[in-house]
Amino acid sequence: FSCIKKIRGRGFMIGVEMDKEVEPLLLLCYEQGLLVLPTSNKYVIRMLPSLNIEYDELNKALDMFQAALVKFENTT
Repeated sequence: FSCIKKIRGRGFMIGVEMDKEVEPLLLLCYEQGLLVLPTSNKYVIRMLPSLNIEYDELNKALDMFQAALVKFENTT
């Protein structure tokens, strides 16, 4: 996705830096059923899944995030 500038983090604590403010993306993720966290930087979201997440749950969450990103890229 071209809206992603950088992915950083260690282990399961992941920061995703976007090319525009992430507040709309937070709402789009929530509409998909995915909770992601804002950070003090308005261009970065934090993803912090449980350490004991099942593989199928992780895939489902990534599908939700992908669906939200598709909508987010199409916003101005």
